[in-house]
Amino acid sequence: MRPTRPVASWLVVLLAAAPGGALAGVWDELASGQRRSVESGDAVMVEVPVAGVAWPKVTIYERIDSSPEEAAAVFADYGRHQVYIPNVLKSSITGQDGATAEIDYVLDIRPHVFFLPSQSAYSVKDTVSSYDGGASFRVDWRMTRHDGTVEDTVGSARFERFGTGTIMAYENFVIPASRLAGLVKGRAMQQVKDVAQAVAAQVAKERAGESALLQTQRDALRRALGTPPVPQVP
Repeated sequence: MRPTRPVASWLVVLLAAAPGGALAGVWDELASGQRRSVESGDAVMVEVPVAGVAWPKVTIYERIDSSPEEAAAVFADYGRHQVYIPNVLKSSITGQDGATAEIDYVLDIRPHVFFLPSQSAYSVKDTVSSYDGGASFRVDWRMTRHDGTVEDTVGSARFERFGTGTIMAYENFVIPASRLAGLVKGRAMQQVKDVAQAVAAQVAKERAGESALLQTQRDALRRALGTPPVPQVP
């Protein structure tokens, strides 16, 4: 894999384009119609075009029936992404230092970009954090290496309290390497939505029948953040 170009300039673009401002709560970013959709259980997709890039920045807003900590813990178990996220062939943690981990991914991209390479390999650095006094969580990622199928990617997942559950804002911005990538924009955007829905489904699955795994993931999240472990249930 060759090193990617710096993402600092794209981060400036993303923060400037973020609906409601970078520090706004997830709920505050949504219009009234979008809020009604989330309340009814539908995912909401928001696209923000970026000049000179074939694909827009995409944010998926999704309701999850869990606590923010549970949802963040499932997502932050990066090595299991290959188990439940569509088209992820490999997700291997290659290094971890506190709240930051480096992960190697291999994606099967044939169903989405049939005239481009069949797989995409890249590495990202993910950092988990909490805010709102520890009530909310987020994971930020940026690309560190790639094989040439994409030029850059940067994104985040935020998990905030929503009634008795959680609202997740899954944001991803990819700069594809091919000039033909605009022809498959719709398929690429659907893939982002599929990822968000897969995360919500996995959280529900673990809450329903994999409590030991979920507790292990919550313990791992708390270790990464330097907070006390989850109390054991008798």
